[in-house]
Amino acid sequence: MELGKPLEAWDSILKIIGQKEAVDWGKIVTIGLLLAIFFFVLFALLIVRQVTLMTNFLGTKLSPYIKTFAWIYVCYAVLVLLLILNVF
Repeated sequence: MELGKPLEAWDSILKIIGQKEAVDWGKIVTIGLLLAIFFFVLFALLIVRQVTLMTNFLGTKLSPYIKTFAWIYVCYAVLVLLLILNVF
């Protein structure tokens, strides 16, 4: 077992402790990416909420532009989520 091949080392450890099949790393990566994109969308919605609270408290001439940019960011996050779901 070489140090440059950690996934093979992990698979051999799992075989030793009794798991008959190797880990499907593709599924693990897919689930991780989907979770990351889901949290990205939640973060974008959190930004919209924070921007709304900020602009209500500190109303300026730039407030509508900031709100618009926040909603564009949400649209971008949802678009990325849809693209990722379409890929997988």
